[in-house]
Amino acid sequence: MMATLEQCYRWSRKVATSEWSDINEDDSIAKVCSKQTYKYAVDYLLPINIEDGGLYSMFILPYPSNVMKHIMNANSVIDLIESHKNEVIGFDFAMKEGLFVRYLNTDVVYGFVALFLVSITLLSSTCSPLFTIAVLLTIAQAMICAYFTYRVLFRMDFFPFISLLAVVLLLGIGADDAFILRQSWRKARNTASTTPLVRLVECALERSFATMAVTSATTICALLANTVSHITAVKCFGVFAALCILFNFILILTWLPACLLYQHNRYLVTVEATFRCAWRILEKIRLKMPFENGYKQRFYVVIASILRIFIVRLKFLTIFVFAFLFILSLYVLLINPGVNLPSKDYFQYFRNGHIIEQYDAFYKHRFKHAKSKTIPLIFQLAYGFDPLHSSHYFKPQITEKLEIWPRDEFELDNIDSLQELNRICEHISTSEFITSLPRDIFHPSACFVDKILAYMGRPCSLTLMDCCVEANMSRHIGNVSSCLSKMYSQYEFLLTQPADLNLPFGRALFVDDLENGRRYGIHIIAFLTNYTFTFDYAKMKRYY
Repeated sequence: MMATLEQCYRWSRKVATSEWSDINEDDSIAKVCSKQTYKYAVDYLLPINIEDGGLYSMFILPYPSNVMKHIMNANSVIDLIESHKNEVIGFDFAMKEGLFVRYLNTDVVYGFVALFLVSITLLSSTCSPLFTIAVLLTIAQAMICAYFTYRVLFRMDFFPFISLLAVVLLLGIGADDAFILRQSWRKARNTASTTPLVRLVECALERSFATMAVTSATTICALLANTVSHITAVKCFGVFAALCILFNFILILTWLPACLLYQHNRYLVTVEATFRCAWRILEKIRLKMPFENGYKQRFYVVIASILRIFIVRLKFLTIFVFAFLFILSLYVLLINPGVNLPSKDYFQYFRNGHIIEQYDAFYKHRFKHAKSKTIPLIFQLAYGFDPLHSSHYFKPQITEKLEIWPRDEFELDNIDSLQELNRICEHISTSEFITSLPRDIFHPSACFVDKILAYMGRPCSLTLMDCCVEANMSRHIGNVSSCLSKMYSQYEFLLTQPADLNLPFGRALFVDDLENGRRYGIHIIAFLTNYTFTFDYAKMKRYY
């Protein structure tokens, strides 16, 4: 079987590189390899070049790729294949994006883990359950207020998944500002214990306001800088995250001081007193442990000594080492390997060793049918309406109505303009980046003007008095529109509605006019190019 497949592979290569007259139809190998089974094996199951070493074979399952993820688990399919002494090294079940979204939903748990760790840090540092709850409520209220402003006041309906990263950002910044305010409150209360509470709050805010304002302002400016990006999701993330930081700063200045006052007046003598008592008991138990017998103090002394040596005595060496590391990091960042734009022809979601990424990276281009799945990019020109100069940068789902040219401005409704457009189409079709395809592949041509001219260029007769050569000599406005309408009704041409704009054919479209009814008002030109869509930035830049 394997020997026959190798012979069929060499025979198919010979057929592909030779003239058909050179192939002997009576050859026994040709008769065997012409059978459907071997033909499918060579074209679909075997790689393009099996002589490179290492035989790879493809399993094609009898299921549509878009429903594969709904009918069975990928792991069960892999186990079934590997049970027959095969090794699965890559697969494509059209579930790459779905699996990535599933992993994202699973990673939401880590957000709750971060929330738990922040809560433990706050609780252990402040010894105050009320203050910890107040800080967490501050973060939650900041997100709610930011989302309300984002959706209701700003009327931004598009909320990308990346905006949820603002939660992690807000946890860190919100906790930092709370620590700053708490520390300022402690210093104000310890230095002036008999001062009225209102004055204590003023002193605490005076000490912490500048620090919190600077850190919040710099973060907001950095986030709002994302609004200049060409990617809508990045724009929306910058706006939402900046709103979260802004409302967190406002709540830190208003809500949190009120909680500190309530804690000082009410909560301190009840629940917090009990909590502090329990905390002191735990502290006494911890002090009796062997670790506390000098080890902790020695650890701090050693760290302080090391820092003193590098900061005071070896300051020039420290500066030189960090400067060298900075230059080295710049070299790695900018030169080798550097931060490069995407250079792969596919979008990578997982690590390089993932079984799905292995297929796209190494094995997809080894098979003929998988390599031919890429669709050429379409070069389109539209005539008959004004482009939209204003667009909703934060609302990509909104579409506006096109401004159709009036009838007296639409110049294609006469023979002379159609002939000029036809010459332009012929010039574009001879360009190097346009794919030359046989005329019978697509029934409507790339420009469609040639079909209109051919229809209107018929000789006149007793049965054909209009839409012919002699009748077109008048070249009056509206003649092309009426002939095109008859052309569609006579030959039952398809692709005449604007809903078919995504198809790669040239076509003439009718629009609704209040004064003249339906008329010929838009013309689309579409060519298939030699370029295929890819995530490689350099290739797409050459195309554009």
